Amino acid sequence: MTTHRGMATLTRANPGAAPETVTPEQPRAACEDHPDRDEIFYPRKGESYDRARSLCRRCPVRDACLALAMDAEGGVNAPSRFGMFGGLSPVQRAELARAS
Repeated sequence: MTTHRGMATLTRANPGAAPETVTPEQPRAACEDHPDRDEIFYPRKGESYDRARSLCRRCPVRDACLALAMDAEGGVNAPSRFGMFGGLSPVQRAELARAS
């Protein structure tokens, strides 16, 4: 699978949410193959998501990433959400879910 590790994890959690394979014609996530991906998208408590937001801003699959995360997380509250997906932190995704 050539998707972002986080997207792949979410796909396994919700197999119907996204295709299991990505074709060469499809855009690739800006974070894919980034050497510091885990540290950037899953920062330690108290660390900033700023580097992740910077990558997400220019990502061609940002909307799909966010939709996949929102679908996989469902009604889960903020403390049970992890990592940056689609340019939103866990707290921001929880707020978006409550507003929907």
